[in-house]
Amino acid sequence: MARQAESTQKTGVAICCFGSRNLWQRGGKDNISSLMRQYRPKGMELSVYSQEELDFIALQLNMCPRMRFEVECPVEVKSEVMQDAMPM
Repeated sequence: MARQAESTQKTGVAICCFGSRNLWQRGGKDNISSLMRQYRPKGMELSVYSQEELDFIALQLNMCPRMRFEVECPVEVKSEVMQDAMPM
């Protein structure tokens, strides 16, 4: 995305793009795509879903255990990281 930094600055939302030269990112992207196909067919537009439906799909995917996290789910990993980052 050519204007990624400008868009991030204007909206306050960080944008992450998978570059064609960054092949090491492809496995993670392909894995998430295959997990999302449980909820929507390949090629189906996300615009047909309501925000509540998209939030439900995101929650289900974030509660799914992942081998990369030693069979913990992303929500558990994020919770542990946040807890470790909290000042005592």
